Amino acid sequence: MSTGLYRVFGFGASMLLLAVASLMLVPALIEAGGSRTWGSIAVGQSLGSVAAVVVSLGWAVSGPAAIARADAATRRREFTEAVVAQLVASLPTLAAATTLAAVLGAPARGLAALAAASMALIGFTSNWYYVGTADPWRLFATETVPRVLGSLLGVVVLRRGADVAVGLVCQMLGIAVGVAVSWFVVHWSTRSAAGALDRRSLRSVLANQRHGVTTAVVSSAYGAAPVLIVSVVNPAALPVYALVDKLQRQVYVGATPLVAVFQSWVASAAPSAIRRRITAAHLAVLALVITAGTALVGLGDLLFGWLGANQVVVPATTIALTALWFALNLQESVASRVALVPLGRLDFVARATAIGTAAGLSAVAVLASVWGANGALIGICIGLGTRLTMCLFGARRSATPATEHRKWPLDDPPNEGVAI
Repeated sequence: MSTGLYRVFGFGASMLLLAVASLMLVPALIEAGGSRTWGSIAVGQSLGSVAAVVVSLGWAVSGPAAIARADAATRRREFTEAVVAQLVASLPTLAAATTLAAVLGAPARGLAALAAASMALIGFTSNWYYVGTADPWRLFATETVPRVLGSLLGVVVLRRGADVAVGLVCQMLGIAVGVAVSWFVVHWSTRSAAGALDRRSLRSVLANQRHGVTTAVVSSAYGAAPVLIVSVVNPAALPVYALVDKLQRQVYVGATPLVAVFQSWVASAAPSAIRRRITAAHLAVLALVITAGTALVGLGDLLFGWLGANQVVVPATTIALTALWFALNLQESVASRVALVPLGRLDFVARATAIGTAAGLSAVAVLASVWGANGALIGICIGLGTRLTMCLFGARRSATPATEHRKWPLDDPPNEGVAI
């Protein structure tokens, strides 16, 4: 197996296991608390996912390319600055997310707040660092294993009759342990570069992340807001929409390792090779979404029957729209993160994201009130289609960077602060 495929497999293993473990928890939660409680938890998780993106402060967008091009000292400084900034941002963000979840998460307001807090902790992930260093197996060992074990423990205790809150706490503990272990390993592995560079001021760090934060937060809000909109304009459709939303997110997460690898691959290419690699990335992901979308439509009844614990029925049209949502979501990620970010147009990504989000959420609010979950999905696809079109146009019109980049470590793996 080539080095590149080996890394794709490594990142894929992490994302796949996390997705499967998270999905296994859903029917256990529904069986333990019922469909209405699941709706409250879904509201909390949606708010928590936005909070996680705020806490991450855009490093998921800009971090991999920065780390891929950096030496050991710069990598250590980048990571340390990220952790400090994220800790500062987490206090007001967690407070706001849990409070809002408690307000909007009827009938199980306390569980909604707990779910929001759990999801918000994911914002501290070091995933972006390991993508930049092309080191998937360290990510697997430090973060993936604890998170998967936490979710599986939650499934076990719920199946044995524990309260829903206990299952959510198990998931939260797994995330917290993974974050702590990962932080320790990154700082230990870069200890030889300690003190080599002075840290920048917090204000400077936050200013440098402004476009990445805007893009990431608006993108996350676009994924989370429809759950809240549906809960207000058509509450009866919430259990179905929350279920397809959960599945789409996990399928998307399972596919993102390919996008992550392409992101570093394109970012570190020589100027003459950047556009050729962008085209290759688009074609590879297009083949993936066609295959995955077809499988989702074919297996949708069986999959949603299990996921909804036979308490939530998802129609065939809703399954087809979920597949379209996944396809547009992944292709937009390639157009923005793989193409425009390496081309130095993160500002254009932020603009396209804002415009697409405004169009999509407006459509969701109108269509969900009439057509329920299907209307919400159509509205989401309208917004994603707008963003994808703008990003493709922006990439075509953007100039190729003139500076020469260091080769991405497919053939020459980096060793600065990576090897244990």
